[in-house]
Amino acid sequence: MKKLLFTLVALPLSMSVMAQKLDLGIGGGYAKNAKPSFATSKDKAASSPILYAQASLKLIGFQVGLRGEYTKFMFKGDKGAYTGTPATGQYVDVMFGERVMNIRAFVNKTFAIPKVEPYVGINAGYSSAGSEAGKISNDKYGLGDLSGFTAGGQVGLTVFIMGKWGLNGQLGFDYYRLNNASATSSSGHLLSPNVTLGLRYRVL
Repeated sequence: MKKLLFTLVALPLSMSVMAQKLDLGIGGGYAKNAKPSFATSKDKAASSPILYAQASLKLIGFQVGLRGEYTKFMFKGDKGAYTGTPATGQYVDVMFGERVMNIRAFVNKTFAIPKVEPYVGINAGYSSAGSEAGKISNDKYGLGDLSGFTAGGQVGLTVFIMGKWGLNGQLGFDYYRLNNASATSSSGHLLSPNVTLGLRYRVL
């Protein structure tokens, strides 16, 4: 027990000693949602907005942090397949999630260049997607409440232009495996390439 308590106290202290910089960030962008496993062959990808906030701690050669995101998951679905009407070649907005909250931990490998920080990394976390189930309107169809696992990778660049303030650009590719709240098996998979722009503030 004493060893466990010592470890719990010593680990954050050792990380604080190793830490070089603490960054806070906000931003937004767009994702292209594609190929849900439960979709018909006539489905089309569609764009969705992203808003995010994050905090990261830079260790020697690496950056670790947490990122929270608010977004929507939607794609264009064949109207006949989702509304039970004969196929007409028309499309409805299929809501994989109208209100989506993601929380993900990330690790980036950073490269030391004065005032410029390129990085490449991976992430994993939890996603909760909420929407109505069934027909929402003549042009919108919902898949109900979904939640599950998300993981992906990212490459980006932060340029510090005014002291502690910086601009960030990032390209990401995320995978989602979400379950229906009332089901025991996976309800669907989603691939989501995305691009975001944001501000960074270096606290330390």
